[in-house]
Amino acid sequence: MKKISAVILALLMLFSIAACGGDGTESTAPEASSSGEPVGETSAVPSPDDSTDAPDAVITDGISTVFYDSSKDYFSRDPYKIVYMTIANSIITQNFSDAFDLWGTRLNYDYTYYSANNDTDAYINTLEVYASQGIDGYLLDSDTALSSRLIDVCNELELIWMPAMTTTRYEDGSLAHPSVTLDSEQFGRDMVTWLAEEATVEWGDIDTSKLGFIMLDFTPVAEIHSRAIGAEAQFRELFPDIADTNYFTGDAAVAGTLDAATASTLTSTIMVANPEIEYWLVAGSVDDFGQGAARGAESLNKQDCTLVITVGGTTLISEWDYGNSSCWKASIFSAQMLYTEGMACGLITLIDGEATPETLWPEYIKPGTQYAEVVVPGAMLTQDIYQEYLEFVDNYTGTNLFDYEYNGTQFDVKPIPYN
Repeated sequence: MKKISAVILALLMLFSIAACGGDGTESTAPEASSSGEPVGETSAVPSPDDSTDAPDAVITDGISTVFYDSSKDYFSRDPYKIVYMTIANSIITQNFSDAFDLWGTRLNYDYTYYSANNDTDAYINTLEVYASQGIDGYLLDSDTALSSRLIDVCNELELIWMPAMTTTRYEDGSLAHPSVTLDSEQFGRDMVTWLAEEATVEWGDIDTSKLGFIMLDFTPVAEIHSRAIGAEAQFRELFPDIADTNYFTGDAAVAGTLDAATASTLTSTIMVANPEIEYWLVAGSVDDFGQGAARGAESLNKQDCTLVITVGGTTLISEWDYGNSSCWKASIFSAQMLYTEGMACGLITLIDGEATPETLWPEYIKPGTQYAEVVVPGAMLTQDIYQEYLEFVDNYTGTNLFDYEYNGTQFDVKPIPYN
């Protein structure tokens, strides 16, 4: 019988292309004010005059790249009004909202968060209402099914906008607007590779006929589903003898929710249905799925023979902060303050009239395409290095969200231009 052998990849830094990472619980979206004024509190950050370690913008043909420009006086004008709109509220959208709110204190905009609570008609209707109220710029998250309608409305209303976590694409798959993305398919591959390597550390050589893999997916969102595509491809490469029999998918779309409860049910159901499997590797497309998968394994007393990894890890970081450990061992993480930097700065650049969607970030436009696709880095976080990464994020963004010791870092944030 085939044995697990050690697999290559001690991955600390990832560069990527396509979107989203999640967290562990649900919360109720704040109601957007009818006037478009900010909702919620703004996190404390250094004042605009405070010195930070954030790098100056790189200028290409007079157009700022994705980076915050510490030499620019964003407070020489009146504050812009910016709204972040999501189809559904979740911990990940709340985390993004917090980051956008925080960037507003650096980029001088008043901020509102709105969730349509899974009502696409309400989403479009509210977008039209905001447009009548003089909102300056929009950060928009939608789903694949809404993309075409959203593009039409934005064009008709001549809105200045940026996609947030979910890219907005035409039917042929090409980008409809400049976007900041993650390489989700590669993330799926990297999760499988890390799990295979960690399995040799945790369990040594085992009979792989008794090894099962669960991919927790959410098929309606292309950026999330592409992680499952990458994971299956990598699993077939690493474990061809069991790929047809021991690879299982749990699609949260059956419940319509990206939450921990759904992931727990999917995980435990698959495990119970396959009693011949003694060891389980679980990859979650979003953060919520990691917490759910761990709960599902624990409910069956299988935590010692289960390893879990996810894309996104805010909930996992919270557990580590409390000193907790579980079978959820790692996450591929791009801190929201880093991930949202390009989105917020790109939107301000468009509002300021320094670029159009077609000329924004020219160094990130692939040959033969119309719009820039900025690929932001992520990091493979485990319990022994996560504090170093988060302190690096504070040091880079000039914020003070964490309280860990910082002594320099191996991490980086600058995407690699295409040109």
